Amino acid sequence: MNMLKPLYITDLDGTLLRSDLKLSDYTRTVMNRAIHEGVNLTYCTARTYTAARSLLSGIQFRLPAILLNGAIMVDPTEHKPIICNNLAFEIAADIIDKGNKYNLLPIVLNYDNIQETVMHFGLQNQAQCNLIKQLKAWHHPVSQQSRLMPSDTLLNLFFIAPYEQLLPFQEWIDSTYRDSVDVLIFEDSYNKGFFNLQISNPRGNKGLMVQELAAFLGIPLSATTVFGDHVNDLSMFAVAGRKIAVGNAHESVMQIADESILSNDEDGVAKYLGELIS
Repeated sequence: MNMLKPLYITDLDGTLLRSDLKLSDYTRTVMNRAIHEGVNLTYCTARTYTAARSLLSGIQFRLPAILLNGAIMVDPTEHKPIICNNLAFEIAADIIDKGNKYNLLPIVLNYDNIQETVMHFGLQNQAQCNLIKQLKAWHHPVSQQSRLMPSDTLLNLFFIAPYEQLLPFQEWIDSTYRDSVDVLIFEDSYNKGFFNLQISNPRGNKGLMVQELAAFLGIPLSATTVFGDHVNDLSMFAVAGRKIAVGNAHESVMQIADESILSNDEDGVAKYLGELIS
């Protein structure tokens, strides 16, 4: 790893991954060649570590990766956490209790020695069912519980519902726990009409963790380039020296990008990196 070289960080869904959640052979080849030639390259995703490893199978990442929108940073060679931004139990329990009053039940991501486990209190809509099905397919232990336990190591709460149902609940969280949690709401890319409301530790967002990663590697933010497509990438766009939007990116991402490239389905990130090493 050459700390004098720039750092490149890519989002996964909608950015590096194609719309069918697959990587082309071209992308795998270019990514591995870039890593082999000493390019400082990693990823920052809303996915769990377990899911990301499966989706990125065949790419030999060496640098720490950022998962769950910044809740955790993991060493992919040792499969161990470097930073884990836990959500305070008392706050999580209160938010879940209040969510009940809005007829909202969360999906809860826990952490147990790099194995992310999944808990829920009942599934209320097809979008939640689809997420649980996907998490089970990636071999996450999933359980239905009646309440949180103080021993739970919490990473994220995910509430999934139509925007108009989530909005008043989000407003309550913002007014009650403004400085105690990070709140992110974004449209569900895979379930039309649904939005995700994510609650995490106040340091658990992509922007702050990109700063942590750059400092950990000794690379200035001015030498850091990020690739993204969705509103959960805005915080890392705000801190990176260079920000690049794929062609299919959300309008808000396009507006602050320094450059736009080909879409995810056209292997835009890989083609950009391929030009760097050609």
